[in-house]
Amino acid sequence: MTKEERKIYNAKYAQSAKGKAAKRRYKQSAKGKASRKAADRRYKQSAKGKVAIRRYKQSAKGKAAQKRGVRKYSHSAKGKVTIRRYEQSAKRKAYMTPERMSWLGMLQRCTNPNANRWKWYGGAGVRVCKRWLTSFKAFLADMGPRPKGTTLSRFGDIGNYSPSNCAWHTRAQQRVEAAKKTKRNSTHRSIKEHGKWTKD
Repeated sequence: MTKEERKIYNAKYAQSAKGKAAKRRYKQSAKGKASRKAADRRYKQSAKGKVAIRRYKQSAKGKAAQKRGVRKYSHSAKGKVTIRRYEQSAKRKAYMTPERMSWLGMLQRCTNPNANRWKWYGGAGVRVCKRWLTSFKAFLADMGPRPKGTTLSRFGDIGNYSPSNCAWHTRAQQRVEAAKKTKRNSTHRSIKEHGKWTKD
């Protein structure tokens, strides 16, 4: 049988009742389903497939199908879990404002011995005033909104965290405050060593 004769035979067989039944059984079989998935995947990744998918998504029929899919997914158990997680994440982002992060960081440094920077703050005797220790609202009322590019800083980089000793400072301003502390410490060491005040 030549190739042409084979093509004609296959075409007639595919149109026959027996051929259609065999094709239907193959599609329903695991092998047929796997073959179809592989073919769909190859088509979607091809240039022609990508163009067709983009056109379908932009069409009215495609947009309606997407809406139905979103609605169906949102009502499914998996969709409800996803939506709940997203809402919790959004609430967390709204809750964890820059001001609250600074307040929590201050509390960690000064009250938690397991905090990374405890030894330079709480371990060194730095404390948080009673007004701020238990109330974020009081902290926010005293400090106001945190400007972009700033963090919570103490004047002269010394003393406790309190309304009269704190401000929102940029990194450059913090370096200035740290320099004041270094200069003051060197002066104190000089007085301690020589037993008198010395002017440069």
